[in-house]
Amino acid sequence: MFNKSCVSRIFPQFKHLVEKQFHTTIKSIYSDNGDEFVALKQCFSIHGISHYTTAPHTPQQNGVSEHRHRHLVETSLTLLHDASLPLSYWPHAFSTTAYLINRQPTPLLQNKTPFEILFRQPPNYLKLKKIGCRCFPLIKPYNTNKLQPKATTCLFLGYSTTQNAYKCLDLSTNKLYVSRHVLFDESHNPFQALTLASSSYTPSSSATMPLIGVPAPLQPSPVILDRAAISASPSGTISALPFSVKEQLSFNSPCYSPTVVHHSENITSSPALPLTSASPSPPMLLSLFIFLPL
Repeated sequence: MFNKSCVSRIFPQFKHLVEKQFHTTIKSIYSDNGDEFVALKQCFSIHGISHYTTAPHTPQQNGVSEHRHRHLVETSLTLLHDASLPLSYWPHAFSTTAYLINRQPTPLLQNKTPFEILFRQPPNYLKLKKIGCRCFPLIKPYNTNKLQPKATTCLFLGYSTTQNAYKCLDLSTNKLYVSRHVLFDESHNPFQALTLASSSYTPSSSATMPLIGVPAPLQPSPVILDRAAISASPSGTISALPFSVKEQLSFNSPCYSPTVVHHSENITSSPALPLTSASPSPPMLLSLFIFLPL
């Protein structure tokens, strides 16, 4: 559901699903006083369903659904934190949590799972994998030629609700693959590796190659001055650069080629630069002419 107003459209579908799959009927509905449930009064009266609501501001009267909701939220957050996944992946985490809870034994059902009670068969635990681990789905059907790789590195997000397959996300292309033929590496977590690399990175002047996922710091670009007379102030700094300045940007990475940026010659002011490499000015010769009377 994208919003609560979808309840009026989804509930009739849920009613037909329950009646068809489990050969039973819905007799009563217990909910709060939300507008999405109040709008279903006509549907409830047509199908003979009793609708009970809680007292205003008393959610504890509907404790069963509140406890279930809390169980889903806390388990989903645990999965996200354990896999170091961002909160934007919460829909996949909630879907996976419901999948796992339905296959978890509970003492309320004599140590049986809800899946076994509903479908009269035990669940397949060999299918369960660690969410957030690295996986390699078969992508050969998506290739356009025979030279492309048959598998790619992806992130395992959960299980398909309508197919016997796994959901794998390619982080480089942000494409979601639903495949049955998947190899798992549960000892490696892509997001956890990126987090550890970011936390342990320390900039160093001797480092030439950046860590994975961490941008390399830019080096100060050298400034080359043209051979021309530069007027220096008495304080020993250059107060103006009235001539053209060529600034060459250089990078340590071999992926970038040096580029030259030409600045305009009409420069009126510039930051003061120390005269560290400027050559000393030549000595001035003073000529004195003295006229003596003959």
